Amino acid sequence: MKRIVTVFALLGLLYGGAGMAHAALSFDFQFDTTPDATVTPPFVGTGTFSFADMLGDGTFALNSLNNVVFNFTFGADTFTAANIVSSSTSVTISNAQQNVIFAGNGGGPSGGSLDFRNDANSTFQVLTFDPIGGPLYQAATLSSPILAGTYGTSPSAVPAPSTMLLFGSGLAGLIGWRYRGTTKA
Repeated sequence: MKRIVTVFALLGLLYGGAGMAHAALSFDFQFDTTPDATVTPPFVGTGTFSFADMLGDGTFALNSLNNVVFNFTFGADTFTAANIVSSSTSVTISNAQQNVIFAGNGGGPSGGSLDFRNDANSTFQVLTFDPIGGPLYQAATLSSPILAGTYGTSPSAVPAPSTMLLFGSGLAGLIGWRYRGTTKA
């Protein structure tokens, strides 16, 4: 029995710890109203962009990323991955600069690198990102732009829940093994 507990504890620690390198990557967004390449308060919108791949620096097709999640909020108006109307968007990740930029001709109706449309929103139905890969965005009604400004990002790695469960079970097994060994002595 002691060998079985030891084997499970070691497997949990080995595979759980190794799995943490494949955790999701998440970027937090802040939107201001000054289109000057610096993000300054007051912020009119916030959001997150995350995916399940742990990538280095480079440019990647948005549709090649796994488990993509978008959640942008401007007051009561929201934009999610279900609201994307662009057909092809590139994502440029710079870990050194700790940011992400959407680039390329996304093929959406607003001509941005990444276009969202949510007709259920009361104020802003369209969110579009700079087509030349800069840090600019526009939030608009269906007929005219209302907000234009700069967005900034900051990354944070998010461990996958199953990885943490596996790591935790291995750690619990080692603690149990150690505790069981001290009670019989």
